[in-house]
Amino acid sequence: MNIYDVYYTRQDSCASQTIYLVACLLCLLVGAL
Repeated sequence: MNIYDVYYTRQDSCASQTIYLVACLLCLLVGAL
């Protein structure tokens, strides 16, 4: 995930932001393993 992904996600709807946050959490969980 880079700055551009974050920027464009913020331009999307609230639903898209939720999906993005869930993806971030999954990445963090995988990284924790």
